[in-house]
Amino acid sequence: MTTKDAYLLEALRLFAEKGYDATGVAEIAKAVGCTTSALYKHFAGKKALFDAIVERSQSGFRENMAFFHICADDPQDRKRVLSMTVEDHVQLMRRIFDSITLNEYPRLFRKLITVEQFRHPELSEIYEEHYIRNQVRSFAAMMQIRIDGGLLKAADPQIMAMQYIAPVILMTHIFDRAPERKAELTAALEQHVRQFNKVYGEEDV
Repeated sequence: MTTKDAYLLEALRLFAEKGYDATGVAEIAKAVGCTTSALYKHFAGKKALFDAIVERSQSGFRENMAFFHICADDPQDRKRVLSMTVEDHVQLMRRIFDSITLNEYPRLFRKLITVEQFRHPELSEIYEEHYIRNQVRSFAAMMQIRIDGGLLKAADPQIMAMQYIAPVILMTHIFDRAPERKAELTAALEQHVRQFNKVYGEEDV
């Protein structure tokens, strides 16, 4: 980890724990084991640290979730989606859950958003765009492909996508408060996928 990365991680930890306004630059530098003047060589101030954390989180989220982005007009995506079994969907859900719970950085960023979203509305917008709207768009495309392929009952793909990903959001919030329940939450999500496919007409497993 570079010194710059260390500043970002410690700042994120402190912002998430104490809040942005209650955290000082000197406190961040002390947590890293450096002087305040050394920190200013990398960042102009606390706001610059905050902005860099947001950008790093956005970039990391886009990279981690790239696999799950699906376009209904892409022939390769259509082929991949139509070939997926129920167990493939179970593994996909497990992979999504792992991608947003196993890494410390996104976990801390979610906590920061929870603390700061009312004082910094841009954080609320970032959270909704990444964790909700992007996922609804992607999974609505998946539902449409499977409806068109005769694998799911005809229904509103947008609503189906919301029903599909809502438990992920719920289980993520539970995990953030009780990470020791990871195995239980993963099992619940797997059962959700199987029940979703039963309800919407895919073959039972």
